Amino acid sequence: MKKTILIIAVFAFNLSLFGQIDKRTLEDSTPFSSKERTVLQTNADFVIAGEYLYYKLFTIDNNTLSTISKVGYVELVNAKKDVVLQHKIKLIDGVGYSDFFIPSTVLTGMYKIVGYTNFSKNNINESYFAKDIFIVNPFTANSQKVQDSLKTTATLNLRDAFPTENITHPLLSISTQKKEYSQRELISVNTEINDRIKSGNYSVSIRKLDSIEALNPNSKNYVSVTSSDTLYIPEMRGELISGKITNTVNTLDVSNKYVALSLPGKDYTFKVAKTNSNGAFFFNLNENSISHRAIIQVIEKNKEDFKVQLQSLSSNNYNALSFANLNIDSKLKQTIEARNIQNQIENAYYEEKRDSILPNAGPQLFYDGLGIKHELNAYTRFKTVRETFIEIVNQAGLRQNSDGTHRFVVYDNVLNYDLISSNLEPLLLVDGIIIQNNNDVVFYDSKKIKSITVVQGQYIYGSKVFEGIIDIETIAQDFKTSIKGAFFIEKDLKKLEPQKKYFQPEYSNTTLLNNRIPDYRRQLLWVPEISKNETQFKAYTSDVKGVFEVKLEGLNNLGTFISTSTFIEVK
Repeated sequence: MKKTILIIAVFAFNLSLFGQIDKRTLEDSTPFSSKERTVLQTNADFVIAGEYLYYKLFTIDNNTLSTISKVGYVELVNAKKDVVLQHKIKLIDGVGYSDFFIPSTVLTGMYKIVGYTNFSKNNINESYFAKDIFIVNPFTANSQKVQDSLKTTATLNLRDAFPTENITHPLLSISTQKKEYSQRELISVNTEINDRIKSGNYSVSIRKLDSIEALNPNSKNYVSVTSSDTLYIPEMRGELISGKITNTVNTLDVSNKYVALSLPGKDYTFKVAKTNSNGAFFFNLNENSISHRAIIQVIEKNKEDFKVQLQSLSSNNYNALSFANLNIDSKLKQTIEARNIQNQIENAYYEEKRDSILPNAGPQLFYDGLGIKHELNAYTRFKTVRETFIEIVNQAGLRQNSDGTHRFVVYDNVLNYDLISSNLEPLLLVDGIIIQNNNDVVFYDSKKIKSITVVQGQYIYGSKVFEGIIDIETIAQDFKTSIKGAFFIEKDLKKLEPQKKYFQPEYSNTTLLNNRIPDYRRQLLWVPEISKNETQFKAYTSDVKGVFEVKLEGLNNLGTFISTSTFIEVK
């Protein structure tokens, strides 16, 4: 496995081909043993528009949780094989989670929730995991239709009876302090996981059992895809951003050119890449990158000669997915209407029941701790950037060229202002954006600048050598460059879904217990990842009556999905 990953890393850094390479460039003896695959767990398989579908994605390699990929993708696919919802999620030790809110634009019908990584696409037998999801949209009479000649029918029926006996497993157990509860009452949950499988990854859920039962006779989770000559590179440190430059003046002159990526803001990301012989480049983003606005620019003296284009990761071919028309029993009309009303009331109080977003540590500054930082509010403010550098920033200076343009310099020695004896330029950044027109900074309103950091001495970054660094942070972090041209592009990237702590009311507080805010939660508890020593959980019942399933499930240390359940009733 170590040899496999090393080879992948070499290809990633030297071939730089859009997150994927041609298998024909590999020698027959090249080992490529990894078979990363995914498994998706959801809190339900039937939802109506206006509800949340919670999910958890596992990545598995050789029957254990995979640590290869750091980014996963989850999509909701309709019967036309179109992606209607898509998430990009952070994977930690092979696991990630989030939730889809089902909007009113989604038609009634059968869908697939699909999970994969860029690397799992190499596994032709288990390229992606697909699970049936049945959606009813009470806001519209329209429903999606399946056009296949071999179409089947899935049915939503009124459930005849609810289970009362526990679903047991020899190595897992879950229990509550009693079987019957009143509304807004505390539920205490105890779990036990055998030591032999504690190294697995598990979740706890309490959800109302649907009175609606979904039946699909032809469901399968993995679909084989046709083998291809493409080898997909794993996103081992974060998302791959890749592209290609072309030279509009000398078409052959595209190799060994520098391209810069900025994700600007307070916790910015800045990277420099060098193109290969085909003009291709890529950046491997740290999974903690916060900004989603990307600026990519060629940083060469003749930058105007180049055109830069980004390439997105290839989309999946979902032609092998099979769907069924959805037949809804007419007896369900009243049940669906009542549930829809409850959802609308629940969503009206969204602000009072908002989930908590867990803090995300931003990326580490690439020159971490090397610079001298000047917080300008600690000094007398000066009207211009030039005056600010003269009076405050002793480690750097500003010079005017004969043509009226300006250049920044970083000094070798603060005491005698010796200039670095080189034709190289300093790396000039504003809010993480590399500056190629110095006048953008020279004539910028100095009152809008928060701080200026200077790193003295030559600095090598991404194999490019700079004569020091001048890093400027604005107060609003909204700096705009005047640079325009085909060598410069700006693009919004799809953000990683934030990690959440899901809302839980605290009815031990009598004020909250007796308040007039309705509580129509059907999902009483969702803890997508429990710690190995966590055995006790608590939740409160809502105003919804009925039978609820209390479930402990997850992937054991052998890569097998296991679960156990008990049932309670709210009266």
